[in-house]
Amino acid sequence: MAHLIHQSEHQRVYELRRGQSGIASYIVNGLFMLGMAIASGYIMLNFATTATLRCRKVRDTTTQCTYSIRYLSQSRPHIAKTFGNVQGAKTTTVQEEYEDSDGDRRVRTIHKFFLITASGEVELFDEHSLDLSEESSVNHFISGTEKNELILRRNSISILFFWVVLILIFAGSFTLLRGCLVVVIQETLILEKFQIIHRLKRAFGTTEFTYPLSSASVHIKHWQDSDSDDWYAPTIALTSGTEVKLVNTMDGEEARRTAEDVASFLGLPAPKMPNSKATGQMPALPTRDQTERERRIDSYPVVYHGVIASYAGKLIDTLPDSCANLLVGVDRELRNLGFQLFGELVCSKYASISVFCYVSPRREAYAVVYDDTLHSPKYEFFSKFSDGATYTSTNSKLLICSFPWLKIFRFSYPKTSPLYLWQKHQEHLSNAKGRISYLEPTLEAIARSLDEYLVNENRVPLRILIYLINGIYGLD
Repeated sequence: MAHLIHQSEHQRVYELRRGQSGIASYIVNGLFMLGMAIASGYIMLNFATTATLRCRKVRDTTTQCTYSIRYLSQSRPHIAKTFGNVQGAKTTTVQEEYEDSDGDRRVRTIHKFFLITASGEVELFDEHSLDLSEESSVNHFISGTEKNELILRRNSISILFFWVVLILIFAGSFTLLRGCLVVVIQETLILEKFQIIHRLKRAFGTTEFTYPLSSASVHIKHWQDSDSDDWYAPTIALTSGTEVKLVNTMDGEEARRTAEDVASFLGLPAPKMPNSKATGQMPALPTRDQTERERRIDSYPVVYHGVIASYAGKLIDTLPDSCANLLVGVDRELRNLGFQLFGELVCSKYASISVFCYVSPRREAYAVVYDDTLHSPKYEFFSKFSDGATYTSTNSKLLICSFPWLKIFRFSYPKTSPLYLWQKHQEHLSNAKGRISYLEPTLEAIARSLDEYLVNENRVPLRILIYLINGIYGLD
């Protein structure tokens, strides 16, 4: 909620109290992930085993092997068996019937590993996947003379499972901590005639964001959540593309009063509630379903078929009339920097968003602006080097930025203007090593560059984890 705690002729101070449901979601998600980590850790402790086969030469012609099983949990006893006069090893294949979850009888192949001793064959383990490396290693050790000891190990749970448990512990603890810290955050918004000050007082200090108020507008955003509940957000929109939300609320009347008070203080036109004249109800935003996606893709000619997606678009030199005022402000700033708009692009993977494509005067960078009606405008600068390295500077929030081993370098500067972002991008380019590649102002060229970038990004390890964290913390 937004509460007016101080007002004067030249200043308004609002205390912003975010919804408790968001705080609760952090705590619930954190507890859930910690619970998953504890359950997974219990399984790992009680069922994870390390089987070791240790063979050594007792005399030149005699081999002795010890087979041991150690549990990760110290509460379970370890098992060890010693076999003397081992003469070799073999793997056999048997067919075994079993009943699946539907009650149908099926046949599976089991591979069994044996040690051959003077007193007979001893079965050590069986598995569903055939691995002859242990059999050949033991036989080669027994027949050879170059080594006196052979050690073979196998783990019942892979190291990946161990890392998953650690990641769940880290993500759960971080989420829970964030939920607890949000409770103690004091957030205030100070409106003055010529600037806006957004102040965050946290447990570890105070942070302020100052936005010059040369030109702005006040409007009320609306959306529906997954339960079809209406949400409203009185928002101050600056020409730089930055948007400052005062509150997220389900009370439309409170949103209207707050927005009108702010607009009156700043001397701006009062915003209109986006009510439907026919029903008096707030209409839902268009659904980005498959029909809408197909319609948008089919309306533009395809310019490039990539590995990740197909790209369609058309050449333009001015923004469509339907673009929001915020997008027009971003376009104006890019043109002041010398960037030239040359096309609109739609990717089949993200067909609900139009991508407006610009090129710099010296063609060392693309500027792309994403026109997504559900969010404030996102824009970024993209450059490429001859060795395949890509440099991207964006005004979106990123939890994980660069992946140097894949030559992907990303830099995040949220809530910044195109001018500031372009200056930071040029700094990164000047510090980079290698020869920059000059970019063609064609739809096919930028589509190819975007697809290559997505291909490299999908090679990033733990990609699923990144999507999970970005979703939990609301990063764009």
